[in-house]
Amino acid sequence: MNKEQFEKSLINLAKENKYFLSENQFQIALAIELANVERWNGHEGACAYLDQKKNVMSEERKEKTISPDIVITKEKFIGDVYRDGEELVYVECKYVVCGKFVEDESVVRQSSAKKPGMPGVRYNFWCDVERMEKVDPAAGAKKYVILLTNDERCWITGLTNQGSSDRELGFHNDRGDVPRNMIYYTSSKGKPVNKTITLKGSYRLEKDAWKPYQGDVTKAAVVEMPMEKRDPDFRYLLLEVK
Repeated sequence: MNKEQFEKSLINLAKENKYFLSENQFQIALAIELANVERWNGHEGACAYLDQKKNVMSEERKEKTISPDIVITKEKFIGDVYRDGEELVYVECKYVVCGKFVEDESVVRQSSAKKPGMPGVRYNFWCDVERMEKVDPAAGAKKYVILLTNDERCWITGLTNQGSSDRELGFHNDRGDVPRNMIYYTSSKGKPVNKTITLKGSYRLEKDAWKPYQGDVTKAAVVEMPMEKRDPDFRYLLLEVK
C-alpha cells in the first residue's frame, strides 16, 4: 500500500466517519478501511490486527517488543496472532480532539471542550516515528504514522515558543527538514529530565504537510465553548516511516 492509496482510504473513511468519539474508535475504523484496500490490491484474505506484539532490536542490540496500533497482514491466522513475514502495512495512530461535536442543535456527541497539552502531543508523535523505525518490515511492507486532529496549533506555521518544553519538536506545515535529534525538555520534581528523540530516517514537512480530512460533504459540525465559536475542521499528518 503506497501513501496515495492510504490517503484515498482516508477519503472513504471520512464519508462514513466525520469524527470519532475516541482514539480506539478511529483505530478500528481505519484498520477496517486499510484491510479493504489490501484486498483490492489482490490480497483477498487481508486482515487487520490491533496492538499485536512485534519483536524488534534496540540500540543496545537487545530484543524488545513493541505493539503497533495496526498491522495489516496477507491473511487471517488461527489464534488471532499473525505470522512474521506476512505483514503488509504497519500503522501507529493518534487522534487528538478539542471542542464539542454536534450532530444537530440538540445532540452533543463529544463532551470535552478542553484543548490537549501540545508538548505531549508533539512528543508522542515523534516517539511513534522513532519506535516504528525499529520495526524491520517484511519484504515490501510499509510503515506509517498518522495524527488526526482539529487542533490548529498542530499545523500553524511558526516558531514554537523558545522557552517551551517542545521547542524542538514542531511538526507544523512548512517546517522543512526534520532534525534527526530532538530534545523534549521536561522536568520531574523540579529537576530537568530531558528526553531525546533520535530518528534514523530523513523527513521533510512541506507547506501542505497537513491535509484536510473532510471535504465539503463530510465536514462535521464542530463547535467550541462558547458555542458561537467554531473549531477548525479536521486535518491529518501522515508520515511514511523510513
